[in-house]
Amino acid sequence: MIRLWQRLRLVWRKFERMVEFLAYGLFDSLVLFGVSRVPRNSKRVAVVNLKLLGDYFLWLPFGKGLVAQLQEQGDEVVFVGNAAWIALVEQHFPGCETVGVEWKRLIRDFRYRMRVLRGLRALGVSQVLHPSYPRDAIVEDAVVRAMGAPALGFDAGFPDRPKLDMRISNRLYSRLLPPIPGVHQSVRGAGFLRAVGVAFAAIAPDLPRPDPAGGLRGQRYVLLVPGGSRGFKLWPWEKTAEIARRTLNRDPGLLCVMAGTPAEQALCRRIADALPEGRCLDLAGKTDPAGFVALVAHARWVLGNDSAAGHVAVVYGVPSVVVLGGGNFGRCYPYPASAPVKRRPVCVWKNMPCFGCDWVCRYRTSPDRAYPCIERIDVEAVWGAVVRVMDGAIPKAPVADDRGGGSGVLFSGPPAPGDAPALAKRAQGNDAPIAKGPQEGPHREGE
Repeated sequence: MIRLWQRLRLVWRKFERMVEFLAYGLFDSLVLFGVSRVPRNSKRVAVVNLKLLGDYFLWLPFGKGLVAQLQEQGDEVVFVGNAAWIALVEQHFPGCETVGVEWKRLIRDFRYRMRVLRGLRALGVSQVLHPSYPRDAIVEDAVVRAMGAPALGFDAGFPDRPKLDMRISNRLYSRLLPPIPGVHQSVRGAGFLRAVGVAFAAIAPDLPRPDPAGGLRGQRYVLLVPGGSRGFKLWPWEKTAEIARRTLNRDPGLLCVMAGTPAEQALCRRIADALPEGRCLDLAGKTDPAGFVALVAHARWVLGNDSAAGHVAVVYGVPSVVVLGGGNFGRCYPYPASAPVKRRPVCVWKNMPCFGCDWVCRYRTSPDRAYPCIERIDVEAVWGAVVRVMDGAIPKAPVADDRGGGSGVLFSGPPAPGDAPALAKRAQGNDAPIAKGPQEGPHREGE
Protein backbone atom coordinates (compact mmCIF):
# COMPACT_ATOMS: atom_id res chain seq x y z
CA MET A 1 0.00 0.00 0.00
CA ILE A 2 2.86 2.35 0.86
CA ARG A 3 4.70 1.70 -2.39
CA LEU A 4 1.44 2.16 -4.36
CA TRP A 5 0.96 5.56 -2.69
CA GLN A 6 4.48 6.60 -3.68
CA ARG A 7 4.02 5.43 -7.27
CA LEU A 8 0.70 7.24 -7.64
CA ARG A 9 2.22 10.48 -6.34
CA LEU A 10 5.12 10.19 -8.78
CA VAL A 11 2.81 9.43 -11.72
CA TRP A 12 0.67 12.46 -10.89
CA ARG A 13 3.74 14.69 -10.65
CA LYS A 14 4.95 13.47 -14.04
CA PHE A 15 1.57 14.24 -15.55
CA GLU A 16 1.68 17.76 -14.10
CA ARG A 17 5.22 18.29 -15.44
CA MET A 18 4.17 17.13 -18.91
CA VAL A 19 1.29 19.61 -19.02
CA GLU A 20 3.62 22.40 -17.84
CA PHE A 21 6.24 21.47 -20.42
CA LEU A 22 3.77 21.57 -23.29
CA ALA A 23 2.09 24.81 -22.18
CA TYR A 24 5.28 26.74 -21.45
CA GLY A 25 7.03 25.30 -24.48
CA LEU A 26 4.26 26.56 -26.77
CA PHE A 27 4.32 30.00 -25.13
CA ASP A 28 8.12 30.24 -25.44
CA SER A 29 7.97 29.27 -29.12
CA LEU A 30 5.48 32.05 -29.82
CA VAL A 31 7.53 34.58 -27.82
CA LEU A 32 10.78 33.77 -29.61
CA PHE A 33 9.27 33.35 -33.07
CA GLY A 34 10.58 36.01 -35.39
CA VAL A 35 12.93 37.53 -32.81
CA SER A 36 16.07 38.42 -34.73
CA ARG A 37 19.24 36.89 -33.40
CA VAL A 38 22.03 39.26 -32.44
CA PRO A 39 25.27 38.27 -34.21
CA ARG A 40 27.22 35.99 -31.90
CA ASN A 41 30.36 37.36 -30.34
CA SER A 42 32.86 34.49 -30.36
CA LYS A 43 34.35 35.70 -27.07
CA ARG A 44 31.08 35.98 -25.11
CA VAL A 45 30.28 32.94 -22.97
CA ALA A 46 27.22 32.59 -20.75
CA VAL A 47 27.42 30.73 -17.42
CA VAL A 48 23.96 29.76 -16.16
CA ASN A 49 23.19 28.99 -12.51
CA LEU A 50 19.63 29.67 -11.39
CA LYS A 51 19.47 27.49 -8.28
CA LEU A 52 18.88 28.64 -4.71
CA LEU A 53 21.44 30.47 -2.56
CA GLY A 54 22.73 27.30 -0.91
CA ASP A 55 23.24 25.58 -4.26
CA TYR A 56 25.14 28.62 -5.48
CA PHE A 57 27.54 28.52 -2.53
CA LEU A 58 27.96 24.76 -2.91
CA TRP A 59 28.99 25.34 -6.54
CA LEU A 60 31.03 28.49 -5.85
CA PRO A 61 34.52 26.88 -5.63
CA PHE A 62 33.95 25.26 -9.01
CA GLY A 63 32.47 28.45 -10.46
CA LYS A 64 35.60 30.32 -9.40
CA GLY A 65 37.74 27.82 -11.28
CA LEU A 66 35.52 27.95 -14.36
CA VAL A 67 35.34 31.74 -14.60
CA ALA A 68 39.07 32.13 -13.89
CA GLN A 69 39.84 29.90 -16.87
CA LEU A 70 37.42 31.69 -19.17
CA GLN A 71 38.76 35.12 -18.24
CA GLU A 72 42.37 34.00 -18.70
CA GLN A 73 41.42 32.86 -22.20
CA GLY A 74 40.15 36.36 -22.89
CA ASP A 75 36.46 35.43 -22.91
CA GLU A 76 33.71 37.84 -21.87
CA VAL A 77 31.68 36.06 -19.21
CA VAL A 78 27.95 36.73 -18.89
CA PHE A 79 26.67 35.26 -15.62
CA VAL A 80 22.94 34.45 -15.75
CA GLY A 81 21.89 33.82 -12.16
CA ASN A 82 19.01 33.84 -9.74
CA ALA A 83 17.93 37.43 -9.12
CA ALA A 84 17.68 36.71 -5.38
CA TRP A 85 21.47 36.50 -5.07
CA ILE A 86 22.81 37.94 -8.33
CA ALA A 87 24.29 40.93 -6.44
CA LEU A 88 26.73 38.50 -4.78
CA VAL A 89 28.09 37.52 -8.18
CA GLU A 90 29.43 41.04 -8.66
CA GLN A 91 31.53 40.54 -5.50
CA HIS A 92 32.58 36.95 -6.17
CA PHE A 93 33.19 37.23 -9.93
CA PRO A 94 34.53 40.71 -10.70
CA GLY A 95 34.58 41.58 -14.36
CA CYS A 96 31.52 39.48 -15.26
CA GLU A 97 28.39 40.92 -16.81
CA THR A 98 25.40 39.80 -14.74
CA VAL A 99 21.79 39.03 -15.68
CA GLY A 100 19.32 38.26 -12.89
CA VAL A 101 16.28 36.03 -13.45
CA GLU A 102 13.45 35.81 -10.90
CA TRP A 103 12.61 32.11 -10.79
CA LYS A 104 9.04 32.26 -9.48
CA ARG A 105 8.13 35.33 -11.50
CA LEU A 106 9.37 33.65 -14.67
CA ILE A 107 6.75 30.96 -14.04
CA ARG A 108 3.84 33.14 -12.92
CA ASP A 109 4.20 36.40 -14.85
CA PHE A 110 3.99 35.80 -18.59
CA ARG A 111 4.81 39.39 -19.54
CA TYR A 112 7.96 39.16 -17.47
CA ARG A 113 8.77 35.80 -19.05
CA MET A 114 8.43 37.29 -22.53
CA ARG A 115 10.77 40.20 -21.69
CA VAL A 116 13.37 37.96 -20.10
CA LEU A 117 13.46 35.38 -22.90
CA ARG A 118 13.73 38.04 -25.59
CA GLY A 119 16.41 39.84 -23.59
CA LEU A 120 18.44 36.66 -23.31
CA ARG A 121 18.19 36.12 -27.07
CA ALA A 122 19.74 39.58 -27.52
CA LEU A 123 22.86 38.76 -25.46
CA GLY A 124 24.65 37.40 -28.51
CA VAL A 125 26.65 34.74 -26.68
CA SER A 126 28.58 32.09 -28.58
CA GLN A 127 28.37 29.37 -25.94
CA VAL A 128 26.25 28.49 -22.90
CA LEU A 129 27.70 26.57 -19.94
CA HIS A 130 25.01 25.14 -17.67
CA PRO A 131 26.56 23.14 -14.77
CA SER A 132 23.33 22.65 -12.77
CA TYR A 133 22.37 19.09 -11.81
CA PRO A 134 19.60 18.09 -12.26
CA ARG A 135 18.04 20.39 -14.88
CA ASP A 136 14.62 22.02 -14.67
CA ALA A 137 12.48 22.32 -17.81
CA ILE A 138 10.34 25.44 -17.59
CA VAL A 139 13.00 27.72 -16.12
CA GLU A 140 16.58 26.48 -16.66
CA ASP A 141 16.15 24.79 -20.03
CA ALA A 142 13.93 27.67 -21.15
CA VAL A 143 16.75 30.12 -20.38
CA VAL A 144 19.24 27.99 -22.32
CA ARG A 145 16.83 27.78 -25.23
CA ALA A 146 16.31 31.53 -25.30
CA MET A 147 20.03 32.26 -25.74
CA GLY A 148 20.09 30.11 -28.86
CA ALA A 149 23.77 29.16 -28.68
CA PRO A 150 25.58 25.81 -28.44
CA ALA A 151 25.22 24.63 -24.85
CA LEU A 152 26.98 22.22 -22.52
CA GLY A 153 25.13 20.61 -19.62
CA PHE A 154 24.32 17.39 -17.81
CA ASP A 155 21.93 14.81 -19.22
CA ALA A 156 20.06 14.74 -15.93
CA GLY A 157 16.58 15.93 -15.05
CA PHE A 158 14.42 15.54 -11.99
CA PRO A 159 12.89 12.06 -11.79
CA ASP A 160 9.40 13.53 -12.14
CA ARG A 161 10.29 14.92 -15.59
CA PRO A 162 8.61 12.82 -18.32
CA LYS A 163 10.87 11.06 -20.82
CA LEU A 164 9.36 12.99 -23.75
CA ASP A 165 10.15 16.28 -22.03
CA MET A 166 13.78 15.25 -21.48
CA ARG A 167 14.16 13.89 -25.00
CA ILE A 168 13.03 17.18 -26.52
CA SER A 169 14.89 19.40 -24.06
CA ASN A 170 18.15 17.53 -24.61
CA ARG A 171 18.15 18.82 -28.19
CA LEU A 172 18.88 22.29 -26.81
CA TYR A 173 22.37 21.10 -25.87
CA SER A 174 25.17 20.57 -28.37
CA ARG A 175 26.99 18.46 -25.80
CA LEU A 176 25.54 16.52 -22.89
CA LEU A 177 27.60 15.07 -20.08
CA PRO A 178 26.42 11.67 -18.82
CA PRO A 179 24.58 11.53 -15.49
CA ILE A 180 26.66 10.94 -12.37
CA PRO A 181 24.19 9.26 -10.01
CA GLY A 182 24.70 8.68 -6.32
CA VAL A 183 27.42 11.25 -5.66
CA HIS A 184 27.73 14.59 -3.88
CA GLN A 185 27.29 17.76 -5.91
CA SER A 186 30.97 18.61 -5.44
CA VAL A 187 31.89 15.47 -7.39
CA ARG A 188 29.65 16.63 -10.23
CA GLY A 189 31.12 20.14 -10.08
CA ALA A 190 34.60 18.69 -10.50
CA GLY A 191 33.37 16.51 -13.36
CA PHE A 192 31.95 19.52 -15.19
CA LEU A 193 35.26 21.36 -14.92
CA ARG A 194 37.12 18.38 -16.34
CA ALA A 195 34.68 18.19 -19.23
CA VAL A 196 35.21 21.86 -20.05
CA GLY A 197 38.98 21.41 -19.81
CA VAL A 198 39.51 23.77 -16.89
CA ALA A 199 43.10 23.69 -15.73
CA PHE A 200 42.45 25.61 -12.51
CA ALA A 201 40.07 22.99 -11.06
CA ALA A 202 38.13 24.21 -8.03
CA ILE A 203 39.32 27.28 -6.17
CA ALA A 204 38.52 27.51 -2.45
CA PRO A 205 37.09 31.05 -2.32
CA ASP A 206 38.72 33.66 -0.11
CA LEU A 207 35.72 35.94 0.27
CA PRO A 208 35.39 39.26 2.07
CA ARG A 209 33.44 39.26 5.35
CA PRO A 210 31.06 42.23 5.26
CA ASP A 211 29.91 43.62 8.61
CA PRO A 212 26.79 41.90 9.97
CA ALA A 213 23.56 43.78 10.66
CA GLY A 214 22.15 44.59 14.09
CA GLY A 215 25.36 46.01 15.52
CA LEU A 216 26.84 42.51 15.79
CA ARG A 217 30.36 43.35 14.69
CA GLY A 218 32.75 42.03 17.32
CA GLN A 219 30.01 40.25 19.30
CA ARG A 220 30.04 36.57 20.15
CA TYR A 221 26.89 34.97 18.76
CA VAL A 222 25.53 31.70 17.50
CA LEU A 223 23.30 31.82 14.43
CA LEU A 224 20.10 29.75 14.32
CA VAL A 225 18.44 29.28 10.93
CA PRO A 226 15.35 27.14 11.61
CA GLY A 227 13.75 27.59 8.19
CA GLY A 228 14.35 26.10 4.76
CA SER A 229 13.02 25.77 1.24
CA ARG A 230 10.40 23.15 2.15
CA GLY A 231 8.25 22.90 5.28
CA PHE A 232 8.60 19.13 5.52
CA LYS A 233 12.40 19.51 5.85
CA LEU A 234 12.25 21.64 9.02
CA TRP A 235 13.22 20.17 12.38
CA PRO A 236 10.45 20.95 14.93
CA TRP A 237 10.88 24.44 16.34
CA GLU A 238 10.48 23.22 19.94
CA LYS A 239 13.60 21.09 19.54
CA THR A 240 15.54 23.97 18.03
CA ALA A 241 14.48 26.17 20.95
CA GLU A 242 15.69 23.53 23.42
CA ILE A 243 19.12 23.46 21.76
CA ALA A 244 19.23 27.26 21.93
CA ARG A 245 18.33 27.26 25.65
CA ARG A 246 21.04 24.73 26.45
CA THR A 247 23.57 26.71 24.42
CA LEU A 248 22.86 29.96 26.26
CA ASN A 249 22.99 28.21 29.64
CA ARG A 250 26.33 26.64 28.77
CA ASP A 251 27.88 29.93 27.61
CA PRO A 252 26.42 32.93 29.49
CA GLY A 253 28.32 35.41 27.31
CA LEU A 254 26.86 34.14 24.04
CA LEU A 255 24.05 35.80 22.09
CA CYS A 256 21.56 33.82 20.00
CA VAL A 257 20.73 35.40 16.62
CA MET A 258 17.80 34.19 14.52
CA ALA A 259 17.82 34.52 10.72
CA GLY A 260 15.30 33.65 8.03
CA THR A 261 13.14 34.92 5.21
CA PRO A 262 10.04 37.11 5.70
CA ALA A 263 7.91 33.96 5.39
CA GLU A 264 9.81 32.44 8.33
CA GLN A 265 9.31 35.34 10.74
CA ALA A 266 6.55 33.60 12.71
CA LEU A 267 8.69 30.47 13.07
CA CYS A 268 11.68 32.45 14.33
CA ARG A 269 9.49 34.47 16.68
CA ARG A 270 8.23 31.29 18.37
CA ILE A 271 11.79 30.24 19.12
CA ALA A 272 12.87 33.73 20.21
CA ASP A 273 9.93 33.97 22.62
CA ALA A 274 11.04 30.73 24.28
CA LEU A 275 14.52 32.09 25.08
CA PRO A 276 15.65 34.28 28.00
CA GLU A 277 14.95 37.98 27.54
CA GLY A 278 17.90 39.93 26.21
CA ARG A 279 19.78 36.84 24.99
CA CYS A 280 18.21 36.61 21.52
CA LEU A 281 18.23 38.95 18.52
CA ASP A 282 15.58 38.09 15.93
CA LEU A 283 16.62 39.29 12.46
CA ALA A 284 14.26 37.07 10.44
CA GLY A 285 13.00 38.95 7.40
CA LYS A 286 15.35 41.87 8.08
CA THR A 287 18.31 40.95 5.91
CA ASP A 288 18.85 40.51 2.18
CA PRO A 289 21.00 37.61 0.91
CA ALA A 290 24.20 39.63 1.38
CA GLY A 291 23.17 40.45 4.94
CA PHE A 292 22.38 36.81 5.64
CA VAL A 293 25.80 35.78 4.32
CA ALA A 294 27.41 38.36 6.61
CA LEU A 295 25.59 36.90 9.62
CA VAL A 296 26.88 33.42 8.80
CA ALA A 297 30.42 34.64 8.13
CA HIS A 298 30.78 36.26 11.58
CA ALA A 299 28.97 33.62 13.67
CA ARG A 300 30.78 31.43 16.20
CA TRP A 301 28.85 28.50 14.78
CA VAL A 302 25.60 27.87 12.91
CA LEU A 303 22.67 25.50 13.47
CA GLY A 304 20.26 24.85 10.61
CA ASN A 305 18.34 22.38 8.51
CA ASP A 306 19.16 21.11 5.03
CA SER A 307 19.35 24.69 3.75
CA ALA A 308 21.67 27.48 2.59
CA ALA A 309 23.17 28.29 5.99
CA GLY A 310 25.37 25.20 6.09
CA HIS A 311 26.67 25.74 2.55
CA VAL A 312 27.56 29.36 3.27
CA ALA A 313 29.27 28.30 6.52
CA VAL A 314 31.55 25.76 4.84
CA VAL A 315 32.81 28.37 2.36
CA TYR A 316 33.68 30.78 5.18
CA GLY A 317 35.09 28.07 7.44
CA VAL A 318 32.45 28.62 10.13
CA PRO A 319 31.56 25.52 12.22
CA SER A 320 28.01 24.33 11.56
CA VAL A 321 25.58 21.62 12.62
CA VAL A 322 23.01 20.49 10.04
CA VAL A 323 19.88 18.52 10.91
CA LEU A 324 19.45 16.28 7.89
CA GLY A 325 16.62 14.25 6.43
CA GLY A 326 16.86 11.34 4.02
CA GLY A 327 15.00 12.52 0.91
CA ASN A 328 18.09 13.06 -1.23
CA PHE A 329 20.71 12.04 1.29
CA GLY A 330 24.25 12.50 0.01
CA ARG A 331 23.40 14.89 -2.80
CA CYS A 332 24.16 18.13 -0.92
CA TYR A 333 24.85 16.86 2.62
CA PRO A 334 26.98 15.32 4.09
CA TYR A 335 30.07 16.85 2.43
CA PRO A 336 32.79 14.44 1.28
CA ALA A 337 36.39 14.86 2.41
CA SER A 338 37.32 15.81 -1.17
CA ALA A 339 35.09 18.92 -1.20
CA PRO A 340 37.18 22.11 -1.65
CA VAL A 341 35.83 23.87 1.45
CA LYS A 342 37.42 25.22 4.60
CA ARG A 343 35.33 23.29 7.10
CA ARG A 344 32.75 20.57 6.58
CA PRO A 345 29.50 20.69 8.56
CA VAL A 346 28.57 18.19 11.22
CA CYS A 347 25.45 16.42 9.95
CA VAL A 348 23.04 14.62 12.29
CA TRP A 349 20.31 12.34 10.97
CA LYS A 350 17.95 9.56 11.99
CA ASN A 351 18.68 6.49 9.93
CA MET A 352 15.59 4.94 8.28
CA PRO A 353 15.27 2.18 5.65
CA CYS A 354 13.43 4.51 3.25
CA PHE A 355 16.35 6.95 2.78
CA GLY A 356 16.64 8.05 -0.84
CA CYS A 357 12.88 8.51 -1.40
CA ASP A 358 13.50 11.88 -3.09
CA TRP A 359 10.93 13.41 -0.74
CA VAL A 360 8.14 11.25 -2.16
CA CYS A 361 7.46 10.23 1.42
CA ARG A 362 5.70 6.95 2.10
CA TYR A 363 4.29 8.35 5.35
CA ARG A 364 1.22 10.57 5.16
CA THR A 365 1.76 13.59 7.37
CA SER A 366 -0.03 16.89 7.81
CA PRO A 367 1.33 19.79 5.71
CA ASP A 368 2.65 21.64 8.78
CA ARG A 369 4.74 18.71 10.07
CA ALA A 370 8.21 17.54 9.15
CA TYR A 371 8.62 14.15 7.54
CA PRO A 372 9.41 11.35 10.04
CA CYS A 373 13.09 11.09 9.10
CA ILE A 374 13.52 14.66 10.36
CA GLU A 375 10.91 14.84 13.11
CA ARG A 376 12.34 11.78 14.86
CA ILE A 377 15.87 13.18 15.17
CA ASP A 378 16.61 13.29 18.87
CA VAL A 379 17.48 16.50 20.73
CA GLU A 380 20.29 14.67 22.53
CA ALA A 381 21.92 13.69 19.23
CA VAL A 382 21.95 17.28 17.98
CA TRP A 383 23.07 18.58 21.37
CA GLY A 384 25.98 16.14 21.35
CA ALA A 385 27.12 17.52 18.01
CA VAL A 386 26.69 21.10 19.23
CA VAL A 387 28.77 20.46 22.36
CA ARG A 388 31.61 19.02 20.30
CA VAL A 389 31.53 22.06 18.02
CA MET A 390 31.43 24.48 20.97
CA ASP A 391 34.38 22.69 22.57
CA GLY A 392 36.37 22.79 19.33
CA ALA A 393 36.58 19.01 19.35
CA ILE A 394 35.74 18.74 15.65
CA PRO A 395 38.08 21.13 13.82
CA LYS A 396 37.29 19.62 10.42
CA ALA A 397 33.69 18.60 11.11
CA PRO A 398 33.33 14.87 10.31
CA VAL A 399 29.99 13.31 9.51
CA ALA A 400 27.76 12.33 12.42
CA ASP A 401 24.88 9.88 12.48
CA ASP A 402 22.00 9.58 14.93
CA ARG A 403 21.03 5.91 14.95
CA GLY A 404 18.39 6.47 17.59
CA GLY A 405 20.66 5.81 20.54
CA GLY A 406 20.45 9.37 21.81
CA SER A 407 23.83 10.61 20.63
CA GLY A 408 25.60 11.39 17.37
CA VAL A 409 27.97 8.64 16.24
CA LEU A 410 30.88 9.49 13.97
CA PHE A 411 30.64 7.69 10.63
CA SER A 412 33.47 5.23 10.16
CA GLY A 413 33.86 1.66 9.01
CA PRO A 414 31.84 -0.32 6.44
CA PRO A 415 28.14 0.54 6.16
CA ALA A 416 25.44 -2.02 6.79
CA PRO A 417 23.19 -3.03 3.87
CA GLY A 418 20.65 -0.31 3.15
CA ASP A 419 22.22 1.96 5.80
CA ALA A 420 22.25 5.73 5.38
CA PRO A 421 26.05 5.95 5.79
CA ALA A 422 26.34 3.76 2.70
CA LEU A 423 24.76 6.57 0.74
CA ALA A 424 27.17 9.02 2.35
CA LYS A 425 30.10 6.82 1.37
CA ARG A 426 28.90 6.61 -2.20
CA ALA A 427 28.32 10.35 -2.30
CA GLN A 428 32.02 10.82 -1.65
CA GLY A 429 32.80 9.26 -5.00
CA ASN A 430 32.77 5.57 -4.09
CA ASP A 431 30.59 3.99 -6.77
CA ALA A 432 30.74 0.44 -5.42
CA PRO A 433 27.31 -1.21 -5.46
CA ILE A 434 25.34 -0.70 -2.26
CA ALA A 435 22.76 -3.20 -1.07
CA LYS A 436 19.37 -1.61 -0.48
CA GLY A 437 17.11 -2.40 2.41
CA PRO A 438 13.91 -4.28 1.64
CA GLN A 439 11.76 -1.19 2.29
CA GLU A 440 13.96 1.46 0.69
CA GLY A 441 12.12 3.97 -1.49
CA PRO A 442 12.95 5.02 -5.06
CA HIS A 443 16.04 7.19 -5.49
CA ARG A 444 16.03 10.62 -7.05
CA GLU A 445 18.82 13.13 -7.38
CA GLY A 446 16.72 16.29 -7.34
CA GLU A 447 15.11 18.29 -4.54
